[in-house]
Amino acid sequence: MRARDARDDAKEFLQDNFLEEIVEQLVDGREVSDDINNDYYNGDGLFHEQITDKDYSPTEAVAVLEEYDDHEETDYGLWEGVSDWRRILGTIAAYTYSNAVMSEIRNVIDDINDIDVDEMREELIKPLRAEHESEQAQLAEENTEHEPEDFDEDEAAEKIEDELRREVEREVLSILS
Repeated sequence: MRARDARDDAKEFLQDNFLEEIVEQLVDGREVSDDINNDYYNGDGLFHEQITDKDYSPTEAVAVLEEYDDHEETDYGLWEGVSDWRRILGTIAAYTYSNAVMSEIRNVIDDINDIDVDEMREELIKPLRAEHESEQAQLAEENTEHEPEDFDEDEAAEKIEDELRREVEREVLSILS
């Protein structure tokens, strides 16, 4: 029996629960946080519900523990007082798998943080800048007394914000798929 794939579950968890927040953080020029438990609304609850709170048969538990032994849960308090070895093994597997998924979430978010949003923004602004320069040149040609206007970066950034958000989301989704 093969254990579930922690990287796939990490990607699915991020996409299903936090895609909009991740895109927002990137577009705002911030590094995407990998602190699911504290920096995302109900992150801890969602993670526990969707990843940790799974039942494992002894066979499944052993497969998980063999596959993800680098992430083995060692907090004995999680199964303290439990006498059924099957439940103990299942609990260790559930938390071990959760540790593996959380590790993969950090890795995936590192990949997401490598997205160069500034470059994407600049590529979207380039045509607006070229259009502005062309308009200013034409106005100067038509009227020699024309004072050229500076290109307004803030106005341009507002114009391309929705398109930038879509581009960033596409890039994030390419990592999450």
